[in-house]
Amino acid sequence: MNNKGNIGIIIVAGLLGIIILVMFITNVATRECSASKDCEGNQYCGSDFQCHNFPDKIVVKQSDYVPAAIIIAGGLVGAAVIYRWKAE
Repeated sequence: MNNKGNIGIIIVAGLLGIIILVMFITNVATRECSASKDCEGNQYCGSDFQCHNFPDKIVVKQSDYVPAAIIIAGGLVGAAVIYRWKAE
C-alpha cells in the first residue's frame, strides 16, 4: 500500500475541515443578531442577520384565488374527460 498517499489525503481533508470550521465560526461571530430577541423592542432580526426597524405602515393586500381555482378545476375536469375516453 502507498502510505504516503493516504497520509496526504488525511492531511488535505484535515486542513479542509479546519478551513470550513474557521469560516463557519467567523460567519456566526460576525452576526448582529440570531433571533428577534437579540434586537431592540422596535426591531426584528432579518435574514441577513442584521436588526431592522419595523415598518411604520403595514399594507395587507387582499388575495384573489378565483382565477387559480378555475385553472385547477379546469385541469381536473380535462384530466377526467381524457381518462374517461381512454377507459372506453
